[in-house]
Amino acid sequence: GAFHDLVSSQVASDEVGILGSRGPLPFQIPSKLSIADVLRGSVGFILEEATPNLEIVDTRVKKAISDVTNIIERMSAESETEFEAAIESLDSRVLGDLKCFFQALDTYHAVVRIVDDVREFSLDTKTISRARDRIETTFIEEKESDSLVIELVGILPGTKRFEMRFPGSPEIIKGMVGNVNVPQHLDLNNRWRVKMRVREVREPNKKPRFVYTLIGLLEKVPDLSAP
Repeated sequence: GAFHDLVSSQVASDEVGILGSRGPLPFQIPSKLSIADVLRGSVGFILEEATPNLEIVDTRVKKAISDVTNIIERMSAESETEFEAAIESLDSRVLGDLKCFFQALDTYHAVVRIVDDVREFSLDTKTISRARDRIETTFIEEKESDSLVIELVGILPGTKRFEMRFPGSPEIIKGMVGNVNVPQHLDLNNRWRVKMRVREVREPNKKPRFVYTLIGLLEKVPDLSAP
């Protein structure tokens, strides 16, 4: 059940962006998984999509399962860097579902092995406890703004990354490019009013981290301080 909730939230996050941390999902997500078989010799389940898959390309659910599996692996990694990189891509709803998933495993002293098309890994009790402790002390707040003015330094549509700085600051900030059409010949080193998704990640004994996702170029803004 906890794994299914994770997949549903991930599909919804991919489709609509920011999700509320609580309450029903914004629409009915076609992500229902059913138990297709029970593994003999252990307490295990084979999960598959409940509806027939007639699509040639991977479905949204398959992509979400792959993303969730990757997140679970990175959340439980020994490397703190892996955990921090993974947490930057999450919203508060998915983070809450991850808490439930690891709480269930940790409370009942369970171990788990996850196998999908491309990976296989195991989580022992120590790994699960570490992941639970990390997640329960991490908080994510996310909001969107269409009034931010930035100086756009560079943008690479192929890698979905951009560089910017706030007017008057020399610091270069890197971020991700969301679903936004970027003109081929874009004037760089100019000021733009943008639509930006800003995610604040708070962890114990660390400064808050901000993750920026560019989701709209609204208008070029004249630099009134220029001669």
